[in-house]
Amino acid sequence: MTARTPEETRLFADKQLDAFFESVTPELKNHVTSLPKRITQISARPVIRLKEVLNTADQIFDQAGKFAACARGCGHCCHVSVPITQFEARYMGENLGITPV
Repeated sequence: MTARTPEETRLFADKQLDAFFESVTPELKNHVTSLPKRITQISARPVIRLKEVLNTADQIFDQAGKFAACARGCGHCCHVSVPITQFEARYMGENLGITPV
């Protein structure tokens, strides 16, 4: 396999992105575009709002997975710095049963 030029890489990415957008159902598009309004209307703890965002992200991943280089359980991000907020760290810690450092 030969290496792509930056322009070939950009064109490939554009085609993949177009294919992804064509594959998204109208229901998912509506679910995603309504997310900001939905989470501002949820009168619950921030963790409930975060769960709604994560649920939406899972739905997008389910649709986009075949277009992404990584897969569920990939682990690449375990070896690179991925910044998160303290709130996200506490949320993950609670769900994993550990205390974040």
